[in-house]
Amino acid sequence: MSNSIFFSMFRLTAYAAVLLFLQSSAAQVYAQTSANLQSSAPNPKSALPELTSAQADRLKPYMDMRSGTTFGWWPGGQGIMIGTRFGSSQQLHRVQAAMGARTQITFKTEPELGVKANHSDAHPTLLIQRDIG
Repeated sequence: MSNSIFFSMFRLTAYAAVLLFLQSSAAQVYAQTSANLQSSAPNPKSALPELTSAQADRLKPYMDMRSGTTFGWWPGGQGIMIGTRFGSSQQLHRVQAAMGARTQITFKTEPELGVKANHSDAHPTLLIQRDIG
């Protein structure tokens, strides 16, 4: 074996050893740092006073809200598809204009997880993904 090949292999082995050492050192430092941060982090909840029932009653209107999910454009571009939670499941709705009323499309007991539209001019269709169980 020539000297240049031997030194190239030696150099490659040395680089690999240094990389392994640095990787294990970085993992140890990360573990120690995250453990120290978790143990020394203040608990923001402990600084807050307990709410009285009167305060909770005043906040209730601000906590009652419906979440909405935008699924995308309605096929043909005539509005958007949104998901709004009714009861225990999310249902698909169509909104045709800004500030327009939503029209409920699905009425199932299982939530709609996702909706995809096929924007083909010939056959615009919807693919609805639903949870079961």
